[in-house]
Amino acid sequence: MHIPGNSDPDTYSQQPSSAWFNAIIKGQSDIIEMITRGDELHQVLGTIASLVEQHSDNECYASILLAAPEGDRLLHGAAPGMPEAFCQIINGLPVGDNQGSCGTAAFLKTTIIVENTATDPRIAAYRDVAERFGLKACWSKPLLSRSGQLLGTFAIYYKQTGRPSQRDEEVVHMLSSTTVLAIEYMQADAERQRLLDLQRQAEQKAASAEELAEVAAEGSRTGTFLIDLATDHIRYSPSFLTF
Repeated sequence: MHIPGNSDPDTYSQQPSSAWFNAIIKGQSDIIEMITRGDELHQVLGTIASLVEQHSDNECYASILLAAPEGDRLLHGAAPGMPEAFCQIINGLPVGDNQGSCGTAAFLKTTIIVENTATDPRIAAYRDVAERFGLKACWSKPLLSRSGQLLGTFAIYYKQTGRPSQRDEEVVHMLSSTTVLAIEYMQADAERQRLLDLQRQAEQKAASAEELAEVAAEGSRTGTFLIDLATDHIRYSPSFLTF
């Protein structure tokens, strides 16, 4: 069985047509529409996770975690089928070896499969959490940008022990690229908005400085002028022109 992330992408493009395969293709189209119309990231990720849960051939629960800006922790992104208490526990999960399937997958940047949460040493620190929520097996796939930057993880949890089915591997493989697209697009959009806000703040400060200079000039019966070094354009205050 191929492990997601290490398989030849052509393997997936050659899968025979089926109801679940066509549903995922349709789902990807709907998700891209959500991204382009500006839906919130948590809504997009929730839709992706729900697609996995709906079209798995096992009872499973999907979870998407996002890398913190510092890259040392994973933050809750979406887990529509999981209890809120579980989401709170794994929010802020450290990135590191033997930090559960997600923390380890993020640290090693490779897919981690845990066939039995009761015995796998990578789950030791979180075994009580797995027992509390009845999670017997899980696997996590790192979400990486084209440059290899960690963006988050895509995890699947099961109520029975064992490895993921081939369909689950294929579904997650297909939707992982869509998830990366969503994260990168929205991060870039947030960065553009941040830069626009900084530009507006700078313009407001410049306007305020000019007004203060004009008030000071009026009070002292002097004039002011401003030189735009980029264009060599000179602007004179009204009081300057009265001299």
